[in-house]
Amino acid sequence: MIEIKHRHSGELLRLVEADSLVEADLNEDMLEGADLRGLDLSGANLQYADLGNADFEGAKLAGALLIGARLDGANFKGADIRRARFHFGRLGTAASLTKTCFTGALMQGCDLRFVDMNAADLSHTDLSRCDFRSARLQRTLWRESNLDSALLIEADLRRADFTRARLCNANLNDASLLDTCFDEALLGSPDCPPADLNRADLRNARLRMARMERVGLEETNLSHADLAGADLRKAFLGGANLRHANVSGADFAGVELATANLMYANFSQAKNADIPAYKTHIR
Repeated sequence: MIEIKHRHSGELLRLVEADSLVEADLNEDMLEGADLRGLDLSGANLQYADLGNADFEGAKLAGALLIGARLDGANFKGADIRRARFHFGRLGTAASLTKTCFTGALMQGCDLRFVDMNAADLSHTDLSRCDFRSARLQRTLWRESNLDSALLIEADLRRADFTRARLCNANLNDASLLDTCFDEALLGSPDCPPADLNRADLRNARLRMARMERVGLEETNLSHADLAGADLRKAFLGGANLRHANVSGADFAGVELATANLMYANFSQAKNADIPAYKTHIR
């Protein structure tokens, strides 16, 4: 027999007549605030369960079914959620994961398409090969996380924080990145295949000292962005909008700027910027 109790009050929430929770059927159970720390829930059915503010720290959830579950405010620190399923492959079926904490969780290759993870903390976590396409990720924290080969296409990442994150070969095409922070992030270098941010919305974004060599920024909106000290060598900026951008100390060696909108951007202290003579209203 396994007793599932509330993490704070100790109230009994569920009595499971089994020796373990592996492949347990907790479908649609009311388990808000449940204490599930360190438990093995591999392959468990948690579809549409109410697990808001539950504590999964150190738990094993590999292959668990979490489709449609309410997990807002849950703690997944150090949990193994590889191969867990959070949706049926379409909008309206995904789990709700707002204000969750995934710091240090095992998440490589996770499929988190369509989920609502607004204000979640994914800092210091290996998220390589994770799929976040079309996910709602406003105000999320990704500080010093590994997002190599992650898919963030069309994700809503407004006001997210990627400070010192690693995004080699990541795909952020068409993502909404308004007011995001990529300070000192690694998006491209000789040892880091470049990320793609084509057509992304990076208005007012901070990319100070970001390493962005060979990164795809075609038709990307970088108006009012802060690119001070960024390494943009050989980046692709065709059709990009850098209107009013701060590029002080940024390195543009090998960058074609002919079709980019540079109006009112301050290039006076930019490095290696080859600005066509016909460009006007550049400071």
